[in-house]
Amino acid sequence: MNSHIKLSERLFFIFLSLFIFTLPTVLVYKIGGENGVSIAYLFLMLMVFLFIPSIIQKFFKKNFTYSSIFLVLWFFWIVITAFINGGIEPIYLLSVIVVISSFLFALNGRIGEYFFIKLLSLSMVLSLIGVILFYAKLPLIDFSIAGNDQYFSIGHEGYFRAMSLFTNPNAFGYYLIFSIPVLISLRKNIGTLYFYFNLLLFLFALLLTTSRSSIASIVMLIPIYIILYFTNSCHIRKVFLNTVFFFLLFCFFLILLFLPNLEETNVRFIKWQSVFNFYYVNWEYIFTGAPFGINLFYMGESFSDNMFLYIFIKNGLIGLLFFLLALWFVMIKAIRVLIKSKKYRNYEIGCSYFMILTLIPLFFSNFMLFFPISVLFGIASGVVIRARELNIINSLQHNEYYTNNPTR
Repeated sequence: MNSHIKLSERLFFIFLSLFIFTLPTVLVYKIGGENGVSIAYLFLMLMVFLFIPSIIQKFFKKNFTYSSIFLVLWFFWIVITAFINGGIEPIYLLSVIVVISSFLFALNGRIGEYFFIKLLSLSMVLSLIGVILFYAKLPLIDFSIAGNDQYFSIGHEGYFRAMSLFTNPNAFGYYLIFSIPVLISLRKNIGTLYFYFNLLLFLFALLLTTSRSSIASIVMLIPIYIILYFTNSCHIRKVFLNTVFFFLLFCFFLILLFLPNLEETNVRFIKWQSVFNFYYVNWEYIFTGAPFGINLFYMGESFSDNMFLYIFIKNGLIGLLFFLLALWFVMIKAIRVLIKSKKYRNYEIGCSYFMILTLIPLFFSNFMLFFPISVLFGIASGVVIRARELNIINSLQHNEYYTNNPTR
């Protein structure tokens, strides 16, 4: 890796770290008063636009991938529908820009092992902060802005869901489901004691978030990891991973198909039903999305908690199709990487695990609207698409051979 790539990688990590550590300013303090800009927002914008020129320059010198094509089409369709619908929510537009720029940054080979090892150190610090704040009963939020205390509290003893420095406990949980598979995949690159300490710390912090979609993702990781670790047959791996992937898609389809019958089981399903109710009455908006400023309500609940339906209501069927196609090619590549990875591990493998795990949070939350999850989602997608799974195996086999045979 040459010096300018090392520099860009370290700068990216520095800006991401500064952004995370200034996240409490989103809720606590803003430059310019109540309607001003938070410090975290300024760091994020600086991080994005600092790298956009190099990203664009490198992007157009490379062959286009299907994922990058559909991501760019998705972005342009978002811009078009913003004019058609009369506006766009700033957080949504910024999240999309961050996802795409992070994706292209990683796709161009600007992210390597240094970034992920440093990120694990950052995860350890954030997890310790989360655990300490949990037992100190000190949430870094303003309930008048973030929501009511029933959402953030646990029981009647004054404890609050662990959220570390993030603005939402679910965001902290999603950060941890990125860190855990990367930690497992890089375990040979770090000390044994450091690995087990962090693994237990991350899992404990994840439980304290009580984020159901995050915990469900990690539970799903366990059988996937066991099967892939103890099975060398590419055929068995292929059948197993494809079964898991299509089984999840089938479950999601069934949930949406029988949504009216599930409304009484969870308030989240009531929120989702508002999207279908809107298009049932206003079918003319189905391709371009709902006009800006329309708030969807059903049975007293406003829509939220599903990234796919969020894109569907904001950008219509066409926007959702572009996003699904981009995601499809990333997921298929992640499965291919995991099929051929054998027992070897590196950060590309960790990102592939993470992308499979994101299916649950994408379906049960506004996943990409959480910062810095949008950054990590873009980075992981770019790393997965860039990875050459056969080269991963061959290079690691080569390194292990010469480690075991130092005289050759």
